[in-house]
Amino acid sequence: GDAARYTRGFKLGVAKANPKAEILLAHTGSFGDFVKASELAQTQLKAGADVLTGSSQQALGALRAVAEKKAGIWWVGQDLNQLKIPEGAKVIAAAGYNYSAVVEALIAKRQSGVLGGESLPLRFANGGFNYEFNAKMDPKVLTPAIKKAVDKARADLKAGKLKLARTTTFDFEKARAAIDAGIPVIVFRHWSQERDYLHGAFAERFFRFCEVRRYPRVRSPGLWDGFKGCSPSGASVL
Repeated sequence: GDAARYTRGFKLGVAKANPKAEILLAHTGSFGDFVKASELAQTQLKAGADVLTGSSQQALGALRAVAEKKAGIWWVGQDLNQLKIPEGAKVIAAAGYNYSAVVEALIAKRQSGVLGGESLPLRFANGGFNYEFNAKMDPKVLTPAIKKAVDKARADLKAGKLKLARTTTFDFEKARAAIDAGIPVIVFRHWSQERDYLHGAFAERFFRFCEVRRYPRVRSPGLWDGFKGCSPSGASVL
């Protein structure tokens, strides 16, 4: 969920800054495959990419591939700690989460008698999301104009002035039709009976008909009803 949203946000930012920029998107299919992340980064660099980014733990593999390049290749991080490591010399800026904002809100709600049923998001407005520039970055790369534009966007997000298109509804039938067609469905972490039923039904059939430690990539038109094959599952992606 959060990786997909990060990718979408990055693409929106690139389109805003330079509508003519070409975006290369690739997935490793894993959270911890550092080697594959490095290989994907090298492939994109060969294709002409000059600014790369990535999420999850394996992003370090891609960052190291960027760090091996001498000049003109840069990284935008999704972890503030990336600014502090040796490869951080290539990191223009980085984002990070501050979970204390959610923990404090959770404690306060429980003390007031609210025991669940609400979403507690991480946002700039509640201090749950942070963004820092690399203080040692070359000013010819991280120019004052770039800093000003980023600071304005961050302030607008915090004030609720910058509106991002999103849906707050879940269409069960559309999700089921997409799964029938073999199309991955991303379900964000907002609870509803329909979402819970969809996850429960999928998980039940997955464990009934599949060996837990084997995940052959089968795409069958009759997957939902017959479930003769087995498809990979995980997190909130169906």
